[in-house]
Amino acid sequence: GNRSDSAAELAVVAAIGGTYTVVVDSGFINGEGDYRLHLLILPEAFTVPGGDQGGPLTNGDNHEGTITLAD
Repeated sequence: GNRSDSAAELAVVAAIGGTYTVVVDSGFINGEGDYRLHLLILPEAFTVPGGDQGGPLTNGDNHEGTITLAD
């Protein structure tokens, strides 16, 4: 449905170490929208697979982006 006025916040404390994935999706009917990721703790660097989008999240920094149609 058209959820153009929705917003969400999720705060999670990881119970164990490891690799976690953050998935960002849009509530807009066209599948587009802005987002902000904020990470409080990053124990070690990680590698983004070739051809994929992403990169390291620095402790305490905000990471903004835009979801484009069919992203």
